Parts: sequence; C-alpha cells; structure tokens
Amino acid sequence: MAAKQLEVDVIPLTQSFIFKANVGQAIISSINQYLDEILADENTKSHAHKLVGQITRGKQLEISLEEDRIIPLINIIQSLGQNYYEYFYKKTEDTSQPQKTAHVYTMWSVHSYAGDYNPLHDHGNQTLQGLSGSLYAKIPLVIQESSDDLDLSNASGNQNGYLQFVYGDSPVIGPSMFKIPQNMAVKPVVGDLYLWPSWLEHMVYPFDGEGERRSIAFNVSFQKLG
Repeated sequence: MAAKQLEVDVIPLTQSFIFKANVGQAIISSINQYLDEILADENTKSHAHKLVGQITRGKQLEISLEEDRIIPLINIIQSLGQNYYEYFYKKTEDTSQPQKTAHVYTMWSVHSYAGDYNPLHDHGNQTLQGLSGSLYAKIPLVIQESSDDLDLSNASGNQNGYLQFVYGDSPVIGPSMFKIPQNMAVKPVVGDLYLWPSWLEHMVYPFDGEGERRSIAFNVSFQKLG
C-alpha cells in the first residue's frame, strides 16, 4: 500500500505551555504611576536579597498586594491562573484533581538598565502546583526597535533584553536529527503578560542603550476550596 493512501496522525510531544495576554494601557498607566512613586521612595523595601537578578544599575522592589493600583492586575492574574489550572487538567484529561483557587502571594518590580540581566533560574512556590509570570510596563526604544529576526550570528544583538525560556536541550545540530529546539525567546512589549509553570527555567539578556526595561514579576499558588 502506498504511503499516500494511509491516514496519518501527528502526535505532538508537548511538555507544557505558557499563557500570554495584554492588560491594556489603562492598567499599565496606573501601575507605572505607582512604580514611579515606590522607585523614588528611599523607604521602599528591596526584594533583591531574595532574587538572582544581576540588577546593578536599577532596582528590584517589593510591591504591596494591598495597593489599589495593583489590585486590578492581581485580579487579572488570578483569573488567568484559574483558567490555566482548568485548561491544564482538561488537556491532560486528569479528572482526579480537586477544585482549587489561584492566589497571588508575592510580587516585585524589576527596573533594569543597560548591562543589567537575569541569569537562568526558576521560581520556588508555596505549593507544588505553582505559576510564575511577568508583565512589561516600560521597554527602552532600543529593544522596541530591535529586529524580529532571532538570528544571533555576527553579534547581531537581536535578542538583547529579551526573555528566554529553556525547557530542554537545543543542540546546534538538532534540526539535522529531527530535534526541535527546546527554548523560546520573547520580545518584551508593553502590556504583555506571560504566565508559566514555576519550574520553567528562564533568563533575561542584558541590553545596550538608554532607557529603562521595567517589569513586574509574581508567583501564584493554588489552594483547595473550602
């Protein structure tokens, strides 16, 4: 029988997934107003002692979860977290999981400038099922205008300031042996929010040029209802 007469199914080997959403300019404007205030306040608590980020020119600051201008973002994240939980177990057809609610329990801001970076890391979490994420509030022009071409040859700088996810091996000869690269580079865009499993390793590359790369990072735990 000729191969073209056969019915063929393609079975993807999916490891996990990431949620992406855009929160809109109104929320970003309110958040930036608050972040400008805590950045200028000498009494704002640093979060750097709990983080691996090599932010030497900027700051990493604690965010109050009770701040009125942050609560709308928390509500969005918790709603997305709830959707993530339900989507994951629907896709895996696991009906044994109890109903749980998503809870943002920690949040901090990252104010990065030229040369600052975050090395490869994951996030701890209060619960085994945990999510982490980031929201972009300001992006320097040099990153905004960078090429969407991810080719890094000839010191292109095409991924400077990008967020990189690493979830497996990506050998140079991978495509030659039917191996799909196990990493993904994300160009930061103001308003974009990403949500992923806390175990997923990621890093942020440094950039050159003027301006602030401003983001909010957070962790989400899951608690049983009742």
